[in-house]
Amino acid sequence: MSIGERLVKLREERGYLQRDVADKIGIAPNTLSGYERNLRNPDSETLVKLANFYGVTVDYLLGVEISNIYLSLAKEAEASGIDPEDIKLAIETIKKLRGGK
Repeated sequence: MSIGERLVKLREERGYLQRDVADKIGIAPNTLSGYERNLRNPDSETLVKLANFYGVTVDYLLGVEISNIYLSLAKEAEASGIDPEDIKLAIETIKKLRGGK
């Protein structure tokens, strides 16, 4: 799923119009439309604003999978002597708190 598809999904799930979201984060509606149609990419500042507005992470908007994060954390945990299963448990807990996302 692309950034644009995620943005459309989040907006529609929450019942917002493009102009509502654009007004709330301080961009033009046609700019948001360009993001949603994958014609342009938001800069890092706008990504943060969108993530905060929708209550998701920038990683989610960018399509970073939790399994990739887990693998990275597991490698770090192993290098520092932390049980990778503890990292897995922490990630599963976070996923449950976020509603299974």
